[in-house]
Amino acid sequence: MYLKNLLNNTAKLNDEELSYVKHNSSVDFVIYYKLNKQPLLVIEVDGFSYHENNVQQSRRDVLKNGILKKYDLPLLRLATTGSNEEEKIKNELDKVLMGG
Repeated sequence: MYLKNLLNNTAKLNDEELSYVKHNSSVDFVIYYKLNKQPLLVIEVDGFSYHENNVQQSRRDVLKNGILKKYDLPLLRLATTGSNEEEKIKNELDKVLMGG
């Protein structure tokens, strides 16, 4: 999903963030709340070989993290070399739903 489709407006973005959003930056997964169709959690899957020692990708990740934070959209990053993803997602959703 395009990041720009998650934002109800772009008023909170600086020029660099706005440019990043306008150039079709995307997120890997979005979990929506069924009742009001609002996004609950954004999930990014970070491939080890793509993200490891990649300065440009690290910069884009920092931009995306900052944008999501400005719009109070919780983000969970999962590494492809990780484990217990299902548990991590459930825990993050519990935190989001409990307001923490």
